[in-house]
Amino acid sequence: MVRALKITGDVKIPRGAIAWTLNVDLEGSLDQDERQLFGEVQPGWKIFVGTAAVGDRFDLTERPLKGVITSLDEIRLRIGSTSYISRCCRYR
Repeated sequence: MVRALKITGDVKIPRGAIAWTLNVDLEGSLDQDERQLFGEVQPGWKIFVGTAAVGDRFDLTERPLKGVITSLDEIRLRIGSTSYISRCCRYR
């Protein structure tokens, strides 16, 4: 499992909550719409499915998540059927 722990917290997800989880045992694939959003899949990219916490601090629900690990330093995420891709980058 790859998990993102909310360090600072905000009105939507409180500090200490798990914001999202990718199950690295469940490899996924991208449909045509997702390929347009994520871009052309490059050799070495890994695609996984998981869940993301959405809502507000009093009513968090889980939504499906698609994650693409593009390198050791970047993960791209799509929550549910949104057309928005989040990029999580590790800074050295």
